Amino acid sequence: MIIIPDGTLHLLNFDQLLTSLPDESERLRQYPYVIRNHCINYAHSLRTWQEMGSHSSDYTDAIAIAPDFKGSNYSELMNVKNELKALRKNYKTRLFDGAKANRNSLSKTRAGIFHFATHGVLNSKFNNYSYILLQSEAGLDTLYLSELYQMEFKNAMVVLTACETHTGDEAKGEGLISTSRAFAFGGASSIIASQWLTNEEQAGKIMRHFYKNLSQGERRDEALRNAKLAVLANSKDERDAHPYFWSSLVHIGNTDAIPGNKFAFYKLFVGVIGLGLIIYAFSKHYKASPEAA
Repeated sequence: MIIIPDGTLHLLNFDQLLTSLPDESERLRQYPYVIRNHCINYAHSLRTWQEMGSHSSDYTDAIAIAPDFKGSNYSELMNVKNELKALRKNYKTRLFDGAKANRNSLSKTRAGIFHFATHGVLNSKFNNYSYILLQSEAGLDTLYLSELYQMEFKNAMVVLTACETHTGDEAKGEGLISTSRAFAFGGASSIIASQWLTNEEQAGKIMRHFYKNLSQGERRDEALRNAKLAVLANSKDERDAHPYFWSSLVHIGNTDAIPGNKFAFYKLFVGVIGLGLIIYAFSKHYKASPEAA
């Protein structure tokens, strides 16, 4: 299901809507949410949906950007290690952490996946001054929306678990002026971004399921949907089962699968075995034919 919201509908997360009234005895994890029956993919506008849908990449490797917030005014991201572990387990990954998580790393690299393990800050009055945080040798570095528009993320899937990366003011006919839209303008084929303040622990759990699902050949939107459902099903209490904690991340754009290391090896293995069987069968048939005798 593709949704191109308009007006205040940009603020609505369709995953958490209900298809019927829940029974009074049902717990939150059992509610009949829309996500149980539908896989939702968003678009900023019809134009960007068409453009992102036409972008595809031959890259299946990943780049992870992970600044260090220790000693800064920003909270440390305690679940980053687990998030990156899931990415590196399923994809060949180049990690740029600490001072290496800088502008230069972004401008000189190409990959199928860009994963940003960082903070995002929304400026609700001046959207172009919203930013995500990178790092330099001098300390933390703010990468503003206006600067993101000048960068290139050709055909890549961009993952932004940072807060409020898919919200902002609306431009008529163009959708939200958000961090996610800036990446789309830079050529990204798809984006995963957050509609509100992200709960880091729950986002980390979703990402672990997401990269596993994606690496096994699931479509990008389907991999995210199944990751959310897994986290919802395994929620330890009513707080964790609340939609605020599992539904903030949304998928925007191209849904093509990005097979991971093991899946690609499996396909190659099956292909080689299949080719070997065909050659064997052909040789047996040739030897058994009268002409061969």
